Amino acid sequence: MSTKTSSTDGVLRRTVMKAAAVAIGALAMGGTAIASEHEDEEYENGGHEDDEDRTVYVIAVSEITDFEPYMNEYLPAAAATVAEYGGEALVVSFDPEVIEGDWDHTITIVLEFPCESAVQDWRNDETYQELRAMRNEWVNYTDIIVAPQFAPEDLA
Repeated sequence: MSTKTSSTDGVLRRTVMKAAAVAIGALAMGGTAIASEHEDEEYENGGHEDDEDRTVYVIAVSEITDFEPYMNEYLPAAAATVAEYGGEALVVSFDPEVIEGDWDHTITIVLEFPCESAVQDWRNDETYQELRAMRNEWVNYTDIIVAPQFAPEDLA
């Protein structure tokens, strides 16, 4: 690798890490400081009566193609919508340590929600729908899964 490429990569890496720090700060604030019309007892108490009383995780990976709008426009606004539905960012990583296999994603996010209905309500939120459309302009792909917290009875 040439010195010029290494230098450019270093500048990009520092820029991304600074932007990540800002976004992570916004995500952290979103969990505690953003008031919402949706924050009510149904999410604080684990969801609707007909939901399982189980924490649910949203795991997302993306390849970001345009960092500036993704970091400055999408990520803080998306964090606010997550908080509205009782969600919290547990992981926002641009450079996870790969200990097995390949990991070519530029961002990995793990969100925690109190229940499945909170995730579904968040995903169907009009503001979040608009944000998803914006996000898709700044990424090559986003893969997302939803999984409930493990319980030993899941193996039975």
